[in-house]
Amino acid sequence: MRNKGYSVIYSCLIKMAALDAGVSTKNIHRGLADRIITFPNKRQVIIHMFDNLSSQEYLIQDRARNEASFTTDIRNYRPRKEPINKASPISHTLSTSLNVEYLKSKLTSYPLQLLDHEKLYLDNFIYYSSLLRSTNSGAIPLLVYIPHNLNDLQQATSFILELCKEIAIYLN
Repeated sequence: MRNKGYSVIYSCLIKMAALDAGVSTKNIHRGLADRIITFPNKRQVIIHMFDNLSSQEYLIQDRARNEASFTTDIRNYRPRKEPINKASPISHTLSTSLNVEYLKSKLTSYPLQLLDHEKLYLDNFIYYSSLLRSTNSGAIPLLVYIPHNLNDLQQATSFILELCKEIAIYLN
């Protein structure tokens, strides 16, 4: 991404436990909040990327639900019907401020779908936490699923670069 002229502040691979993912998300937002204070005219976007194990399509999820239900993580933690944010009901949802319909309309050369529901796994936990923290950090989160069994890694790289370009155009 840096080679293509995009400013990458922080990247990390989260294949850990929910607690670790929550701490990572908190630290990302804390760092971006500091950067926003230092550079108030620069918009900060966090793109959370996960494997799409169910199909060969790219997916964009615009919202997350306040429900911590997912399969057992590597520390054997498995919540059931618990809110992520105890101050809100489980049915509470948060959405990105990015126009995902606009992004889909611009990325027509890729097999891309918009999710019409929240996936209730660790990714929802991370995305909801990120959307919740974005109210204080000023960053804009987005959740994207990348096809798991890609034959062409260059296509995924091109998709991500094109997505970043379209987000930049949308925000300007």
